[in-house]
Amino acid sequence: MKRFLLSLCLVPLGYAGVWLLLSHHFVWGLLVFLVCGIAGHFLTREIFSYCSEEAESTPLTWPRWAHWAVWGLVAATGLILPILRLWKAQPSWIHLDAALFLLLSLIPALRIVLRPGVKERWAQRWPMILVLLSAAVLGGYALERIPMTVHGDEGEMGCWAREILRGEGVDLFAPGRWYAIPNLFFGLGAFGMFLFGDNLFGLRMHVLCLGLCALFFAYLAAERLWGRRAACIASVILAANPYFIHLMRCGVGYTQATFFGSVVFYCFVRAYDDRKRFGAYPWIHLGGVFLGLSLLSYQANHILPPLWGLSFLFAWVVRRIDWRLFLKGILGAYTAMLLVISPLLLLGGIAHLPFRDRSQQVVIFSDGAMRHLESVYHTNGDRRIILHEQIKRGLLAPVVYPDKSLQYGGPKPILDPVAGGLLMLGVVIVCCSILHAREVFPLLWVLSLLTVGAALTIDAPFYPRIAGVVPVLALLAGRTLDRLTRLPGEIRSRLVRGVQIGAVAVVLGVIVFHNIRTYFWEYRPDRSMHYCVTAMARCISEQSPETFTYFMVPPQFYFNMGTIRLIAGDHPGMDVENPSAIISGLPSNPGRPLLFIVGVQHPDAVAMIRERYPNAQVTEHRNRDGTHLFTSVLVSSATPSET
Repeated sequence: MKRFLLSLCLVPLGYAGVWLLLSHHFVWGLLVFLVCGIAGHFLTREIFSYCSEEAESTPLTWPRWAHWAVWGLVAATGLILPILRLWKAQPSWIHLDAALFLLLSLIPALRIVLRPGVKERWAQRWPMILVLLSAAVLGGYALERIPMTVHGDEGEMGCWAREILRGEGVDLFAPGRWYAIPNLFFGLGAFGMFLFGDNLFGLRMHVLCLGLCALFFAYLAAERLWGRRAACIASVILAANPYFIHLMRCGVGYTQATFFGSVVFYCFVRAYDDRKRFGAYPWIHLGGVFLGLSLLSYQANHILPPLWGLSFLFAWVVRRIDWRLFLKGILGAYTAMLLVISPLLLLGGIAHLPFRDRSQQVVIFSDGAMRHLESVYHTNGDRRIILHEQIKRGLLAPVVYPDKSLQYGGPKPILDPVAGGLLMLGVVIVCCSILHAREVFPLLWVLSLLTVGAALTIDAPFYPRIAGVVPVLALLAGRTLDRLTRLPGEIRSRLVRGVQIGAVAVVLGVIVFHNIRTYFWEYRPDRSMHYCVTAMARCISEQSPETFTYFMVPPQFYFNMGTIRLIAGDHPGMDVENPSAIISGLPSNPGRPLLFIVGVQHPDAVAMIRERYPNAQVTEHRNRDGTHLFTSVLVSSATPSET
């Protein structure tokens, strides 16, 4: 009991350490975590939880003919993919073969999952169902209104998805016209709009579903690594995380990085866990399939293939797997991955892969990025200072530095101070247990994702580029709380059991309350410039279809930008750079309703419109702070007698 109380005291100390970091007392803050983490290691080093019911499962017996039939079909459908592209077959045939390849790849893994005793195992996972339902409420409540801001990227995503619904750009393996991201990225959004509606709600529903799937696989991975208790704690931390909630509500598709990262991490954990029992290759192959799909999705996923290889390399170095499984894990997964992306490869070869261009635009080592960062950090040409500052901001993004992107721009770091303290304590504890591979895997992914996604790209930390790190951050923080509040051996005393459960409940309650308050009350997207254009788009969409809009806002915004096209649809309109010339040439009795959207940079235009149309309806649009955003002027059409 004394050891338990001492371990529990580390939680508030971790909270204090985060506040030291937030106050930019980095030396003192890191020293607190170093001392407390080492103490936490010695207090909890006897506690390593494993999933005992999985270890006692009945081994599988495959008939030889079924084994060869399934893997033969998998190989056949995979090899047909590049052949169909070489024959210049219709995209529908390539998509059909790719779907068969994916479904057949699932059969060996499902054969392992659905072995005897599956009902009993899933009956014990009722906490996961509760967490998923709670996450669905947090992510789905007022989905179309929260966040109220529709970023330009979200609008472009919806517009390209809408084109796929209309039959354009249906080759999901071909590069799209938006940053050359393959069309599968937009195809997932199109599928959501097909199911839930051709509007903003349908677009955001597809990311909500992907977010719930990411939470599901993160739970399963934690359960495999450390047991059901740690999985429940980690899933609660993830479900209530404000940035994860935002990812489930922002239709851009950054959640695709979160989803594919969780699935690939789970496949790796299953391959590692089944290395001595049921055979790891089904999970290796399935991991390779999802690696290939991830390369056809959001570009933050491109770190997953090297991260997969790094994980197997670490497991081999610490002698948790032999060299045969190491080679099988690398070659098997990469072969499946190359088969999945073979239609894309055959379009132009490896040298012309579309995501290479975008990666070169955001990497810090380009001359343009270095010039930009020199002006940001005022380094006078010393690039070592730039690299140092980027690494610091990237690695401390979860606990210190808020987002610098306009897609989220939250006021706080990814993790709240309590979860951030658990994360930092967990980093030190894991470093003291470096030979325990199950403890190290999440930290390995966290460091890699933060280094490549944040430190080595401009404007660190740019949260959309590290969207895939959120689940593994929650896993590491949840595992730390699990270790600090776990007692060795069987607990017989109800009092001790109650104290243990109460301590976990209090810590998780504080985390959940803080995070929900942060996102739904403190997060103010209406202060972003994209709130202004969203309000303009909603104003246009509220008018009748025949209303013609004169958009007097360029060059900051323009009428055909994605946000306006997604929300306002096919409403007619045009950009106006010289308002006085347009207004003076308009008829005094227009034959159709006119809507003028006037930016704050054209104050004289409102007076000119009022002078020409005295009965016009003028509305000033402001945010909650009272800041003037723009003015809308609605002119009704003339009656037949007036005409």
